Amino acid sequence: MENIIERANTEKKIIRLQVFKINTKAQRFYRNLGFKRASEKENHIEMKKDRNGSSIPK
Repeated sequence: MENIIERANTEKKIIRLQVFKINTKAQRFYRNLGFKRASEKENHIEMKKDRNGSSIPK
């Protein structure tokens, strides 16, 4: 995951992913890497990370 984040930073890209709402371990893992909650659907939470690790406006 660190390689993906490093490449996204180099290329100035945003990383987006989805985790199941019930998967709190995955949510915590990605939060610890700097991802922020961007939106929520019935069963999923979308998380995003920009190159500075700040949250992305919807």
